[in-house]
Amino acid sequence: MGEFSCKVMFGAGCWRRSAFWVASWSSPAGWWRHCPRCPSPRRWPSGWPWPPSSTWSRRGSSPGSSRRRSLPARRTVTAATSRWPRSSRGSARRPACPWSGSASSTTANRTRSPSTGALGIAGPGGLPAAGLLGPGLPPERVAAAMRWENTSPWARWHELFATHPLVVHRSAALERSGLPGAPTRWRAVRAAAAARPGERAAARGRFLVELPIHLGGWACLLGALTVARHDPGVGGLRTVAALVAAGLLLVVRAALRSPLGAPEPVDEAASLLERLDAGPVGAVPVSLRGRIIGRGGYVASPDFVLADDSGIVPIVYHQPFPGARTLFGLTGADDFVDEEVLVTGWFLRAPGPYVELRSIAAASGRTARSWQFVARYALSLVVLVVGAVLLATNL
Repeated sequence: MGEFSCKVMFGAGCWRRSAFWVASWSSPAGWWRHCPRCPSPRRWPSGWPWPPSSTWSRRGSSPGSSRRRSLPARRTVTAATSRWPRSSRGSARRPACPWSGSASSTTANRTRSPSTGALGIAGPGGLPAAGLLGPGLPPERVAAAMRWENTSPWARWHELFATHPLVVHRSAALERSGLPGAPTRWRAVRAAAAARPGERAAARGRFLVELPIHLGGWACLLGALTVARHDPGVGGLRTVAALVAAGLLLVVRAALRSPLGAPEPVDEAASLLERLDAGPVGAVPVSLRGRIIGRGGYVASPDFVLADDSGIVPIVYHQPFPGARTLFGLTGADDFVDEEVLVTGWFLRAPGPYVELRSIAAASGRTARSWQFVARYALSLVVLVVGAVLLATNL
């Protein structure tokens, strides 16, 4: 029953497949023959070979239950036992499913992307790191893009709170699975993406410095407010000390998150994936030129997608005012689509790569700015000044 539940909930993928598993396992009529590419509760087409595998395992049966004895519980389809015609690569090649599309659409869906071809992964769903990779990238660029996930402890930190593993872990799991379309050259790419001498130690040092700064400021501020609320008579000095510590940590966090130095010109957007010093706290000030090819998300999204000859990069638009993002997405974001722009901002990885917008200027003369970094500095300075004033009055 546990295997049945897993197949229904996790192996389903769509309601039709769930309906098939429920019907085939609970129906007293026996096992329904179905298309393995489109597992819907339909009869097997006449003339198609059945079964697709000669390896079967049968369910146990209770005495006197001939109907349950005839129900196969599990089947293993492998390239060695499959009765489908075999391709030149050695994997089983199935004919086009009459319910899931024509042969041409099936072939188009299985076309390899040039970027994933460097990894030996079939299909565009295995692009490393959120789509900055463009067509025709060499394998060394793909390996450099994955080096951050192998090197930075921030990647593992975000994986603990994410719904999906990192791309490097998913690719390794696919390689071990041996399924059709699994990476065929992943070992070579993984070796090229390994951390170089000194990189892992430097990344761990940055993590140990950035993690207390990332969480410590808000923790001190919350502690100061809690002490001042519940024990104002005893916690006066403690509250002041916590406020001063919170102000200092928030100022340092704002300086790391939104450094005010001159932005570094970036010639290729895909080269940002090679930056190991970027993370969710430590940002890299950059300026990029390219074309806005669209907006991310929905009709009111204020975010952009910038493209150049090397690839694409998401541009995230933040504002400290409530509703400002939606207002910009509804009124001003469309004016930048299909325009050549100059974008300045901060490159971060959390763990997906993106650029937080500071300003954008289109060739037509239209501009837009974000004031999120000003709000960060203002909040941290206010907390620091309040703590310093209270400390001076208590001394």
